[in-house]
Amino acid sequence: FLMRRLQETDLLRIDDVVVLQSLPQKLADVGDVVLYSSDETTPRVRLMGIERPMSVKETIRERAAELRRGLVQVRAV
Repeated sequence: FLMRRLQETDLLRIDDVVVLQSLPQKLADVGDVVLYSSDETTPRVRLMGIERPMSVKETIRERAAELRRGLVQVRAV
């Protein structure tokens, strides 16, 4: 059977982002991006075979930080 599973993790719940790359993957600029979160159902999400994984990691971290800053401003108002 064909199956599709959609899994989401809220950016605010992401605690850490890690890139895993073997030497051949590093040379090809691909790798796995692992998200560690406070989400109870899926505390760890592994995105496999991602192109430019360091860039993806930084984008996730930046967007999560922007979101957190936005919430701090909203609460202070």
